[in-house]
Amino acid sequence: MARTNHHSWRAYDPGSFGNSMKFVIPTGRLFYTSLRFLDSIGILIQPEDRKLIFNYNDFTVISVKPDDVPYFVGLGGLGICGLDTVMEINRNLLMLKRLDCSRYRLSVISSMEYDLEDLDGKTVATRHARITREFFNKLGINIKILKLHGALEVAPLTGVADAIVDIIDTGNTIKKNGLIEIKKIMDINPWVISNKRFFYENEDEIKLLLKGGFQVGYI
Repeated sequence: MARTNHHSWRAYDPGSFGNSMKFVIPTGRLFYTSLRFLDSIGILIQPEDRKLIFNYNDFTVISVKPDDVPYFVGLGGLGICGLDTVMEINRNLLMLKRLDCSRYRLSVISSMEYDLEDLDGKTVATRHARITREFFNKLGINIKILKLHGALEVAPLTGVADAIVDIIDTGNTIKKNGLIEIKKIMDINPWVISNKRFFYENEDEIKLLLKGGFQVGYI
């Protein structure tokens, strides 16, 4: 694939990664989705076991935990991140381009067929505390939030929580554990995100790299 020379690109705060253009991608479920997108714009990365930093021509691709992507992007450069992570972290970044390559959604889930109003005064476990609180507050439903970071499906099954807010892909995991999706809160397609200063200093080059389809907004 033919590529444009981007030698003039520099993150305004290059830190310890030299002067190449940074692209931060998440480990986990969006890692290979991110690699496919990078491949589509001409950044060809060959994954290696346990390797976290990759170089391709004028680009440095950094792979970090999903919750850390907004922090590293805030230092300068571009990144790929689920919409839920950006909203939860709330680092005042630019949302540049939605990637239509994911079927994930964030939903309210329980072991019982609750109406949302039935959860008033009850405990909801989640790693998305901010999004969950805002969702229920808008509905006028008062809940107690229990912040957990893994194995959320266990919480309603053991009585630790009455419901959870978690990411659903195919739905097979919740079905196998006897759980029910009560209400979808939001779709969480991955987005290309950017530090504001970096984007506006390199806007033309970034638009050329990402090949249009922009939906620029703040979050």
